[in-house]
Amino acid sequence: MSPTGFPTQEDPTMKTLYQTQVTAEGGRAGHVRSADGTLDLPLSLPRELGGAGGAATNPEQLFAAGYAACFENAVLHVARGKQIKLASTSVTATVGIGPREDGGFALTVSLSATLGGVDQATAEALVAAAHGPLAPPCWADAALAARAPDRSPREFSVNDVLALDQQLCFPLYAAGHLLTRLYRPLLDELGLTYPQYLVMLACWQQAPCAVGDLGRRLYLDTGTLTPLLKRLEEQGLVTRTRDPDDQRRVVIELTDAGRALRERAAKVPEALACKIPLELDEIGATRDVLRKLLDALATVDDRE
Repeated sequence: MSPTGFPTQEDPTMKTLYQTQVTAEGGRAGHVRSADGTLDLPLSLPRELGGAGGAATNPEQLFAAGYAACFENAVLHVARGKQIKLASTSVTATVGIGPREDGGFALTVSLSATLGGVDQATAEALVAAAHGPLAPPCWADAALAARAPDRSPREFSVNDVLALDQQLCFPLYAAGHLLTRLYRPLLDELGLTYPQYLVMLACWQQAPCAVGDLGRRLYLDTGTLTPLLKRLEEQGLVTRTRDPDDQRRVVIELTDAGRALRERAAKVPEALACKIPLELDEIGATRDVLRKLLDALATVDDRE
């Protein structure tokens, strides 16, 4: 009988460094043998699946062994990259199999890593970093637990793409919300809302300027920016006039009151920094990372 092939599951970005081949005969109660003969084992079907059990291994045990070994190596790789010395490591993989409601079978996988010579927080960080591009891909719902010796494992799901703590947007949104609350009492003294304050910051830096240029500076569309400018104009802080050389162009200029407000606003950044429980260099580093993210997202938006 000639062999029948299936489509190869490959990652086109991967460079193959090692490849092996194992042949199974007889199904779950049969035999597996690698092409080089290094692996040569009988298989038995577990009693839980209706088989006779016995001393022979089964596919789930082989899968668990491979997954645990690969994941432990990923942890070691991450630790070396971070120059963290581990006194000992072990990874235990627990693999389950059972029927799905919609038919067929599914696997569940949990990994428990014990790392010696580091504290709990470091152990969790190493395990989380190892799970991702370094860990072997798996179609199962994998969950991890990391622990330092003599500590109970703290379990966390890393494959749940909808977990709130896994999202980039959430800490940005929540931090922005909390930061705006800190600004509120400071800006109340100026008679400004937070969005109006951002517009005034841009105007203090580059006015006179066109509405379009101001919108690009603030990443705001005209529909959002225009009501803010209208309110600031009503407060006597800015003026809006048509460019005599181009009637399509609206120019924003500061009034005397708007320029005077800048002097009162000069105390806001320092007052805010005093409310944030971070060192000034940490605040600056955070701002730089967010600036880099903003520039990257703007590039994506421009391409689209």
